[in-house]
Amino acid sequence: KKVYIQSDLHHDYIKNDLGYEQQTYYEKFYLPADVLVVAGDFANGLKISLEIIKYLAQKYKQVILTFGNHDICITPSIEPDFTFSSIYEKISFAKGEISKIKNVHLLDGNIFEYDGFKFGGCMGFCDLEIYSEVKQMLKFKWKKWFDGRNWKGDYSLFNDVYEDQTDKMHNCVKSCDMMITHFCPHITAIPPQFSSDINSAYFYFEMKDFFPEMKAKYWVFGHTHDAYKIEKNGKLFLCNPIGYPFENPFELNSLKREDFLIEV
Repeated sequence: KKVYIQSDLHHDYIKNDLGYEQQTYYEKFYLPADVLVVAGDFANGLKISLEIIKYLAQKYKQVILTFGNHDICITPSIEPDFTFSSIYEKISFAKGEISKIKNVHLLDGNIFEYDGFKFGGCMGFCDLEIYSEVKQMLKFKWKKWFDGRNWKGDYSLFNDVYEDQTDKMHNCVKSCDMMITHFCPHITAIPPQFSSDINSAYFYFEMKDFFPEMKAKYWVFGHTHDAYKIEKNGKLFLCNPIGYPFENPFELNSLKREDFLIEV
């Protein structure tokens, strides 16, 4: 079967800034396949997220999603259409709405099997243990970082999300053929111009912690807005973001859409 890899749709920006009609949008950013995988960040706001998810569900036999950090924001500036008291309330509501679309499967620590191939995943999260000497400073800054501000979070929420997502990743990599997260699984996926920026700590975790138990042959991710495709230790790592209208995700690594249409 053919699988097309995509992430970081940010469809509100694409729709509002570029004004693409749906078919034009599809032809510019997607390729036909049996399965579409989207590694998070559908849009700011659940209403427009559901709009683009429902459209894409008409184009593929199966659509497989994970949340991104934008998808669980609850501040009115990022989530203008609904009012939620916590990210957990939004997550629960979003899961319920997405579950109504029969061929769309949202992964949050679970496995979806299609034609003998197992897709597993969750949002993932950053791992500040990598920066142990400045971990407490980074946790303090996180409250003012995009996620902390728009998830209305503090140290407690950071710790809860970290433990929850880490457990889910460990559970999935043991039994899936393709692992999907929004957060990046290694610093090498961070564009060179940002790799020395301390704020890059909020974008990735360390994949080597999962290698001993990893059955998956593929790891799909997003969050960074530069396309990435590389093989490490017999595993293929793929990131194909749409990003924002002013970005050119393929430029850095000289990639193209066809690089993310894979046969499994």
